[in-house]
Amino acid sequence: MNDIFDNAYKALEFAQKEGADEVEIYCIKGRSISIDIHRDVIDLAKESLISGIGIRAIVKGAVGFSSTNDVLRIKEASELAVKSARVRGSDPEWSGLPVKKKLPKVKGIFDKKIADIQIESCIDFTTELINGAKSIRNIVPTSGHFACGNSTKLILNSNGVETQEEDTIVQASIDAITRDLPLSTASEFDMSRKLDMDFYKIGERASSLALRSQNGISTQTRDCTVLLEPMAIADLLENTIVTSVNADNIQKGRSS
Repeated sequence: MNDIFDNAYKALEFAQKEGADEVEIYCIKGRSISIDIHRDVIDLAKESLISGIGIRAIVKGAVGFSSTNDVLRIKEASELAVKSARVRGSDPEWSGLPVKKKLPKVKGIFDKKIADIQIESCIDFTTELINGAKSIRNIVPTSGHFACGNSTKLILNSNGVETQEEDTIVQASIDAITRDLPLSTASEFDMSRKLDMDFYKIGERASSLALRSQNGISTQTRDCTVLLEPMAIADLLENTIVTSVNADNIQKGRSS
């Protein structure tokens, strides 16, 4: 384990000494690569390292939180979490942190190819994305994005829970527009835990949809059957159902 993980146990001890009844520690370390597309060229490519720790302290049913990515400030963050809990009112819904038990392992969320990937390979994949969008005549890409990363997460609490998990993710998206009037735009994306995506096809699908969307017709307000593609369904779910099933929104009475 690196320094931030080693200090997770110290953070737990610091918060308990400060007077917390219960403590939960969340740690993450990892790496990410992000590439932006402007029109049909790569605009920016960057690689980042991720490291941080979050401390949740409970005092008489009140929850306080603090975080830091500086190992030298972990003691301060632990104390701030406890102080934050002390100035907040008790949560009547609070039933305590999870207790120690055997936890199931989630399979299929880590791909060593993504964990070991170099930024040069990511640039090649992004180029495939652009070329796919340019493969259909009279359609041009306007913007896009490629991102991938791997992370290791550690969760432990004062009830003896301790679990660690490693995962990876890769995602790509691109927008395209027709050259000719009437103008029509479209976008396409994909996301996976494994490096099994066809980036050329993603770009090609975006341009194909832009072409097929030209010369649309209007309709009247009426009750009818509507066939929605995955992209439309994703937008609907994100802006309606997802917020309604958020646990924090439900507890605060903001869920519809």
